[in-house]
Amino acid sequence: MDIAAQSGSTKPMPNRNRSLDSFRAIFVFGVLAYHYTVRWTPPEHPVDLYHYDRHYSSYLELGKFGVHAFFLLSGFFITVTLVRSKGPIEFLYKRIYRIYPSFLIACTFTFIVTSVYAPPDFKVTLKDYFLSLTLVPKNLGGLPVDAAYWSLAIEVKFYVLVAVIYGVLREKFWMGLIAAAALGFALEFWHPALARGVFLSQYMSFFLAGTALAFQTTLQKGHAALTLYASAAIAYVAHWQTISLHDGSTLLPNLVVIGAILAVILVTIKGIRIDYGPLPFLGIISYEIYLLHQRLGVIVISIAKGRLGTSDLLAGLLAAGLCTSSAFIVNRYLQKPVQGLIGAFWRRLRPE
Repeated sequence: MDIAAQSGSTKPMPNRNRSLDSFRAIFVFGVLAYHYTVRWTPPEHPVDLYHYDRHYSSYLELGKFGVHAFFLLSGFFITVTLVRSKGPIEFLYKRIYRIYPSFLIACTFTFIVTSVYAPPDFKVTLKDYFLSLTLVPKNLGGLPVDAAYWSLAIEVKFYVLVAVIYGVLREKFWMGLIAAAALGFALEFWHPALARGVFLSQYMSFFLAGTALAFQTTLQKGHAALTLYASAAIAYVAHWQTISLHDGSTLLPNLVVIGAILAVILVTIKGIRIDYGPLPFLGIISYEIYLLHQRLGVIVISIAKGRLGTSDLLAGLLAAGLCTSSAFIVNRYLQKPVQGLIGAFWRRLRPE
């Protein structure tokens, strides 16, 4: 079954990995908790955009590392998608079909809302909007419509990198990923921008770990999995200092990130079922939640506190509820017409 379709539908599917869906929900709400409590207030931001009645624990910053855990999950699903594709072009099509429709809708909606009502920190130009549609606006001299979209640039670059490697090495592409990680680390000393911008040196350990998990479980190739795990561990240790909090501390965030990685790996290998309440459903729409939550959520919190005088908790719940319901609508209804257009274009390019 096509992983692109598996990851994007809210309709029940009997062979979904609901435990991974639950992890998606946990990770995305960790990011949300960070963005809704401490990201847009001192000391991380010079101006308090929330207008909360109190300041919240700096440990909530740990939630931002949910993005890193998402890279691990991406490595897993991307690997499975890749080996089930006829080639690198079809693989790229599947990823575009999955991620771009929701992104286009969320980016456009966010741009409209922030243009009408947003603090100066959130405003971008029309040029920035069009550059954001490329998914790599910073590489083109622009700003993303939402700062959370930085991770999408990493994802897209990884898609291209793995597609190129797969086009050359085919089933041995995992060796090319390890070589790319090693080259990225070497380039850190000569050309850090190239190492991080092209070879994704800061995040390759997570993609390698996800690829290893796919090789161990879905593909049943133990030797390759073991080599990938070892490479991921080395790459992670080499970039230990990049996992840090705003105050510069590294031990606690690294322990949290390692714990999250090991939890995903253990649960997947052992087939442990994590299926509690709404977690799997929220995991299915986690991508859309991520796309919509930051700018729109902080605006809702600011209005709820500054104009309506709600409690901090109610303001946060309103923001989370609005973004989650909007994410469901985008996932279930609005993305499908765009996917239809992409699918029709693909069939015209590559008729069966």
